[in-house]
Amino acid sequence: MCGLTNIDKLPAWYIHFYNAITQLENGFYKSALLDYAVAFETFVESFLNECFKDKFGDEIAEYILKKCWRIEDRSKELLELVTGHRLTENKDLYELWHKKVRQLRNELVHGKNNKIKKEDAETAHQASYQAIAWINSLKLNTIDQDVLSFLHI
Repeated sequence: MCGLTNIDKLPAWYIHFYNAITQLENGFYKSALLDYAVAFETFVESFLNECFKDKFGDEIAEYILKKCWRIEDRSKELLELVTGHRLTENKDLYELWHKKVRQLRNELVHGKNNKIKKEDAETAHQASYQAIAWINSLKLNTIDQDVLSFLHI
């Protein structure tokens, strides 16, 4: 048997990442790139949601993530609030993700008909994987009242 098992127990980002790998292996490079972008954004949301829920509870976590919904803001400001680090501090990693995943995804989603090659999808895989691994490795810092003042709560 091949594929995912116990899918209901897996985080959404993991399912998107697995789907991206499947699309890449099957030669559907544009679909793979889009799935890698969604996997990263979904991972960041679940990571931040867990951090904010632990500190403030479900309602505040939901409010914070609704207030700050752009992936750029989440991977910078919100990530820094919970870990003390921004994705941009790892310049090579950020630039790779920004140019080879985020920018290409935005162009595709907003109507530009880019031809996505195997190399593009493979680079999106590496950039997304490395960014997820880096964020996952961050040591959580204590969130204080600066979070609330930042969000004007």
